[in-house]
Amino acid sequence: MLPLFLFLLHVTYAHWLDELDLPDHHIPYFLHGNAELRMRCMGDDRRRCHHQDTIRSKDLCWGYEAKCLFQNSFSSNVIQCGSESDENLQTFWRQVDFGYLRTKRQTMKQLCASSVLSDKSSLICTGDLTFCKADAFILDLSTFNATISPPHRRDILSFGDIQLKCEELLDYANEPRQPSAFLADWVDELRAAVATPLGAWDKPCDLSIDKSVLIVKPDSWYNLYHHVCDFLNLYLTQHLNGSFDRDVQIVFWDTTDYGYQDTLFNNGWTVFSQHPPIQLISLAGKRVCFKSAVFALPPRMLHGLYYQTPMVDDCQRSGLLRAFADHFLHRLKIKRSRTNRKLKITLLLRKTGWRNLNNSDEIAALLKTRNDADVEVVSFNKGSKSLEEQLQLIQNTDLLVGMHGAGLTHLLFLPPWAALLEIFDCNDGCYRDLARMKGVYYSTLAHDKVSVVQQVNSLTIRPYTFDLLGNLRKTPRVRTG
Repeated sequence: MLPLFLFLLHVTYAHWLDELDLPDHHIPYFLHGNAELRMRCMGDDRRRCHHQDTIRSKDLCWGYEAKCLFQNSFSSNVIQCGSESDENLQTFWRQVDFGYLRTKRQTMKQLCASSVLSDKSSLICTGDLTFCKADAFILDLSTFNATISPPHRRDILSFGDIQLKCEELLDYANEPRQPSAFLADWVDELRAAVATPLGAWDKPCDLSIDKSVLIVKPDSWYNLYHHVCDFLNLYLTQHLNGSFDRDVQIVFWDTTDYGYQDTLFNNGWTVFSQHPPIQLISLAGKRVCFKSAVFALPPRMLHGLYYQTPMVDDCQRSGLLRAFADHFLHRLKIKRSRTNRKLKITLLLRKTGWRNLNNSDEIAALLKTRNDADVEVVSFNKGSKSLEEQLQLIQNTDLLVGMHGAGLTHLLFLPPWAALLEIFDCNDGCYRDLARMKGVYYSTLAHDKVSVVQQVNSLTIRPYTFDLLGNLRKTPRVRTG
């Protein structure tokens, strides 16, 4: 039997390591930026922290840290470029990988200046005001009338509605910059910020939130493509904030009079917070005091990551997207589980008013002629499968086949060797680009292989031209097991 002090030490270690709730291979990278936990790990028994040798021998880092060398970064063995051009690799890393966050971090600046106040506020923002971290501030929503309120309102705050305790507030929000948009930045909201005299803080708050807060501008709720835009940017926000703690409160900055309604993928928010989100409309008419809050990266930033991402032609496999998928699947407890070594083909059908397959039965029958493959025909129509059920199926998939549509966003959660066959791309390369960013092999049928039935907004694939074997020959990385 273990002595009591050793038992308590083991329980304590297990507690802090389990609370991190990170994929095991992410932990050395996280510890790089957390000196206290790094030393705690190094001081523990090897059996309790098996990362000691890795930490001691390699200075592993995500890539955005100031002193992080690229060869030690998470993405150094992930990114692939067709040419040997270091310039292309570095461009890809800055635009589609952790270098994107390094650029953001380099522009961060303290906007709330004070040399006297001991309990002053803090407001640190990126230069483009896409991310801010604020401590000790008041959000005055006493004039916000949510009874009749449209989406994406940019006028619910007036000057003085964000109050900070500092002697001087740098006026970043009114500096010349590219045009602003509701889902692109926090410019409109931060124009309401003001340095207030101490007396203004004597007025009591209607609500005080002592828990750390993530203020989120959610994208459209109705499909997975837009949800992942939210989830990925929240993951990036966690990196900028230096914390993956789930004991935080999400506030949806949705200006509608009905709030942000998410009935399809709401479990995805539990990856980032263990508490039910707060709707902005529930704060209408109130003066709210915040202890600490982060204004999260919005979903549609100009030249953002995932949405409007510029691409380098000969590079693929973003380490950041791989880390995001690992993190998301880990926290939802999704693990690959296969009972045989056959090729798993998933045919994803749309059942909507547009871009349907008229001859899906023929295509499924053709796929099932392969003796070395298991074929599953599924539809992720609203409410038919939970988010976890969808992701579990995708994790067990080697080849995903489907029509152009939001369901193909699941390619981000395919295994590293898997492939995507987009039956028809509708002249939209977004899933081709996402596949390149993730490093998933991508193929699509030529447009002359598809008969378009305009009257019913659906598509017919000529069976004799649906060359599955030909497409599989071009997917050397697809494997089973």
